[in-house]
Amino acid sequence: NLSVDDAVKLESEFEKFRTRVDVDLPTKPLELDTDQMNHLIETDAKFSTLKDKVRLKIVKNEVRGNISIPIDIVRQIYPDLPQINMLSGRYLNANVTVNLRLEGGQLEAYLKQMSIKGDAVPENMMARIRDRDLFKDDRISGQLTQQFKKLRDVKIENGKIILVGSGGTVEELMNNRK
Repeated sequence: NLSVDDAVKLESEFEKFRTRVDVDLPTKPLELDTDQMNHLIETDAKFSTLKDKVRLKIVKNEVRGNISIPIDIVRQIYPDLPQINMLSGRYLNANVTVNLRLEGGQLEAYLKQMSIKGDAVPENMMARIRDRDLFKDDRISGQLTQQFKKLRDVKIENGKIILVGSGGTVEELMNNRK
């Protein structure tokens, strides 16, 4: 949904942010809205494992999305769900709400809510899957977790994902000089 000019500008800003973060330089936080995030998922090689599996929608302070993940990957993440074995060779297509967070320098994603064909997944099932990091499986996270290894913070606010590098912000650097 981005114009060509907006896409080029986003890709340039994202690459600058990524480069500065990689070498621990202060940089302003990068704010990405729904269209920008989906554009990066579709076009940036570092997001390639999410391409065709995830479509995000950032609503207020939540990340929601549509997922389409092979059941074989789901089985690796949730091996204790015996019902999953009956669906081998198929895909999990669902609407989800996800919590993103950084733990020990690793970007993690946890299912908060999930519905399949408009029906909420029962709470007894959600209780079994909520505490597992979706990015533990490299077939989902790929290079994504490595790419964001040097982040200090990930926030979801006002319809945007805000990434803060480990080198801090330019404002913090200026305040520390005073």
